[in-house]
Amino acid sequence: MDLYSLMRKFIVGPPGTGKTTRLVELYYDLIQKYNMESIITISHTNVAADEIRDRIRDEKNAKKYKVWDKIKANNKKFYEDHISTIHSYCKSKLFGAQVFDEECYIELDRQNKLFSRHYHGGKDLKTLSKRHPFWRFLGFSTDNDLRFPEYWKKLSDHDRKEYKYTLPQLISLNKYYQKFKTDYKLNKKSSNVVDFIDMIDQFNKAPKDPDIKVLIVDEAQDSSVPQRKALAKMEKNAEIVYWAGDPDQSIYGFAGADPDYFSRISAQPDEELKQGHRCPRVINEYCKQVIAPIWQHYGYTRTWKPREDKKTGKVIEGEKHPLENLERCPKLPLLIDRLHNTDETFIFTYRGGNECLDRILNFLKKEGIRYSSYGTENKFVKDWEINCHRNFPDFAAGKPLDLKLIKDICKKGNALLLERGYQKFDFKDFQKRDYTLHELINKGVFTPKASQYKKYEQVKHKESRTPDLENFKRTEYINKIIKDNIDLKKDVKVFYDNIHSIKGTEFDNVIFDESLIRPEPRFDRLRLRYVGCSRAKKTLWLLKTITGGTL
Repeated sequence: MDLYSLMRKFIVGPPGTGKTTRLVELYYDLIQKYNMESIITISHTNVAADEIRDRIRDEKNAKKYKVWDKIKANNKKFYEDHISTIHSYCKSKLFGAQVFDEECYIELDRQNKLFSRHYHGGKDLKTLSKRHPFWRFLGFSTDNDLRFPEYWKKLSDHDRKEYKYTLPQLISLNKYYQKFKTDYKLNKKSSNVVDFIDMIDQFNKAPKDPDIKVLIVDEAQDSSVPQRKALAKMEKNAEIVYWAGDPDQSIYGFAGADPDYFSRISAQPDEELKQGHRCPRVINEYCKQVIAPIWQHYGYTRTWKPREDKKTGKVIEGEKHPLENLERCPKLPLLIDRLHNTDETFIFTYRGGNECLDRILNFLKKEGIRYSSYGTENKFVKDWEINCHRNFPDFAAGKPLDLKLIKDICKKGNALLLERGYQKFDFKDFQKRDYTLHELINKGVFTPKASQYKKYEQVKHKESRTPDLENFKRTEYINKIIKDNIDLKKDVKVFYDNIHSIKGTEFDNVIFDESLIRPEPRFDRLRLRYVGCSRAKKTLWLLKTITGGTL
């Protein structure tokens, strides 16, 4: 047992049992006993921190618990400082540091082109940390408290290939990067440019411990090695510490989390949340069967009740269906019908791997389903472009369109449509009104031949670096969206993303791809299945593996 565990109180609850609600109630209780300045709440994502903060600051909620006078006494900035991610908190304790930003990356890449050899994505720190192979390797090795050679040695051949670079190249990049951050002559900003790793590292090395009386840690089971050191430092002057989470949902072992440690220290929690508010009976019982071997191993059993109808108090039944594939199987017509004809939400989720993702995306494209990535909200085809395809035939026939839509049409217009130089024309001298195609021809924006074309795909540029077959499928997809008269003003209801990206979310339907893409420890596989399946509020669809291995 570590030094500070005696003061910790554990709040544990299975999926959908209201951990956030309980933390808000706890906060309301604590501010009546402690100075609000001395209470710090830490979560592991900005989304989770924002949700806790918003619920605490909700006037109706605070009045219910008779603490509104205390809550309204502090401004938004106060709550952002006291309820945040661990990175934000640690950064707030650094003085004079400059955060590594897009300008830094551009300058770094200018000096050393090896940084961009295998990367052409976003240049902000958040995107680099998630997508750039060097920053990902640096992050995961640090999360596990391992030097580059030690971390490299732990990886499988499959994992090493994902990092693109060789080990000597990664070491060379890191040497240059660390020097760049501390040399003003190189980075042109500061002698202390920091990334997410540095924020926690410099906090951990600071001689002074923060004066925190109450520390609340949400999703504690997801803490990496450096983060656990930071939490221990934050606890040193605390009178009471609450760790909330669920060890059975600890799926970040690859990023330094320690599911075994958290399972052992929280086996007998101080408070256990039991009433589920998400999963109906069928899904609840299935998820308990999935996680049962872990409960048995650590010698505990969670009481996790299924969701009840708020009006009648009766347990909601729910559904679970098998899917042999996404081409032809007995239950697939039912899924397709619900995708097209209900307002329910759907998540297609998987462990990882292009093979799994391609199967999902090919199905959604074939069916003409409007969808996006959950984490990035990227859509296969942007709504503005679909609107261009939808409205261009009428525009060509003489119907006037508003200026905004005309600007959108110009974004991808080719030389058949636009006169030279008008692809990026800003229309700043045009009145904000509707225009006809012939008006714009007369004004010299569109070519005289533009009126000959009846479809937008005839006058738009082909997607760059996209084969003709893929361009054809893209156009087919757009035509299906238009034919089905899908309302683009409505929110997207169908999403896809990997299991790690959807943790903490919920959807009416979960389509869970059972494919295992590489060998993983049994308990890791059970936790991944448990997390993925327990996102479902109504129906769970189990999609059979295509890799031969099953999560």
